[in-house]
Amino acid sequence: MPGAARSDGQGAADRIPGAGVKTATSVAASVADREHRMTSQDRGETPTVSLPRVTRRQVVLGLMAASALGGCAVAGRPRAASGRFLHGVASGDPGADSVVIWTRVTPPEPAVVEVTWEVATDPGFERIVRRGTTVTADEIDYTVKAVVESLQPGTTYHYRFRVGDVSSPVGRTRALPAADAARARLAVVSCSHYSFGHYNVYREIAALEQLDAVVHLGDYIYESSADGSGSDYGAERGRQLGRVHDPAHTAVTLDDYRGRYAQYRGDADLQAVHARHPFILVWDDHELANDAWSDGAQAHDVATQGSFRARRDAALQALLRTAAGARTGLRAGAASRSTVATISAGSRPCTCSTAGSAAARNSSITTTTCIWQAAAFDQQPGSAGAGYGRRCARRVAGCGQGRVPDSVRRS
Repeated sequence: MPGAARSDGQGAADRIPGAGVKTATSVAASVADREHRMTSQDRGETPTVSLPRVTRRQVVLGLMAASALGGCAVAGRPRAASGRFLHGVASGDPGADSVVIWTRVTPPEPAVVEVTWEVATDPGFERIVRRGTTVTADEIDYTVKAVVESLQPGTTYHYRFRVGDVSSPVGRTRALPAADAARARLAVVSCSHYSFGHYNVYREIAALEQLDAVVHLGDYIYESSADGSGSDYGAERGRQLGRVHDPAHTAVTLDDYRGRYAQYRGDADLQAVHARHPFILVWDDHELANDAWSDGAQAHDVATQGSFRARRDAALQALLRTAAGARTGLRAGAASRSTVATISAGSRPCTCSTAGSAAARNSSITTTTCIWQAAAFDQQPGSAGAGYGRRCARRVAGCGQGRVPDSVRRS
């Protein structure tokens, strides 16, 4: 299968078979060379290099890699021969021909970790189509991301990571349908406060077979406290359920946000849905602070919490390294303009409708989604609670197949 794969970090990524592969750092170098060539042309000089077309996405990926591990002197640093995958695997930002795969490694002690990854068309990895090698370290919170390209539209793939002899759980992902597809299936979630309930709906979505992606509309984590230092939003319910935020204080620093993501990604049901379906992630305010805007937030106190911009940068850095789909941090393009058919709340039958731009209304793709908020995350682990979480998840399979209970509210 022709094509290439790239790793976000330092290292080598190869396709099967052959060559034609660029790492993120080599992309960054290619960008610099291309800029030099263009400058030479402007001066009327003969170009000294000839490079293939560099896309905007490659530029962004190269810059992200350069700012992440590109500046790390990994040579001569201790290397870890093993590691554990305590936060599972994930994939995201799918296109019709590509997807991002993600994991986080926990080494036995601080060190540079070399990680290999493989993508196959079968869960037994007898038909490997892509593989790569990269490194990770404390500077990027031991996260690993690779952009896997030249995939086939609407095709399911399986992926895994390895550190030494230790393998990660196997993840399943899927390239989006082609642009002329008649149908796509999305599950849509939002407002997933860890302390308000167990993630039973995530588990229900993980059990769905025919699903192209999960769209998270934001508030993937909450920055709120549980020790009286902030709003303590959800803290009382968290104590009742044994799901108190960690760290207990309001997340402000990079370590705080990293710790909060680590807690959320340690949840078995969240790991299950990430391992089963690719995510398209949009952030809202609670990934940073309640009611945030460009230069501040309702829940940010400069006197006690310091610079808002420093906090914003810390929150964004943690998000971009943890979000499997964050090639650029924002989802844009034709896939996000697909027509969406929403499931109505209340006692009305499920109805289909179009929304969005003119491009969306003219699209032939019909997407069935189910939108719910934190209330749909049930109060008992391993159960469907009042049942609305389970029924809502089942509605993802198609529109017009039944009624949605009153408990489900459109976000």
